[in-house]
Amino acid sequence: MNKEFIVKTAFRVISVLALISLLTACGFQPAGKLKLDSEFANTHIYTVSNATIMVDLLQRQFQENKFPLVDQTQASIVINMLYEKTSKRILSVDSGGKARMYELELVVGVAVKDAEGKNLLPNQNIKLSREFLFDINSVLGKSSEEQEIYTEMRTDAARLIMRRLQALSVTN
Repeated sequence: MNKEFIVKTAFRVISVLALISLLTACGFQPAGKLKLDSEFANTHIYTVSNATIMVDLLQRQFQENKFPLVDQTQASIVINMLYEKTSKRILSVDSGGKARMYELELVVGVAVKDAEGKNLLPNQNIKLSREFLFDINSVLGKSSEEQEIYTEMRTDAARLIMRRLQALSVTN
């Protein structure tokens, strides 16, 4: 083997090992697995509003974290998706008075109770917003981009709810 190849390979291996040790030393953990108390193993999620997409995303978060969901009669924790509201407001206009930039906003309401009805997380509001540059020349593409941004915000909101549940696990 070529000596130069061996030196380059060794340098790469050492660099990767150094990077891994730096990431683990600072507490970095990949997104995904959360540490929830065992009481969350019997969770029920429901909504009586228009937040069915959020319920689906939250159910997916529980499945990814290996926490099964149960019927409300068997639940030790009940998560109620109270509402989901989306809005769009104009941030800037062009010289012709047409909207160029919007702020897209998602507000999700959630409440968490135990089996006896005690509030664990009463009426939490999760508010996310993103800026969206609109191009009048590609209306169809921008419309699908807008929906994609809302989808990403909903996914972020589901992760934030899971983080709040994890914080609740630590405090109990």
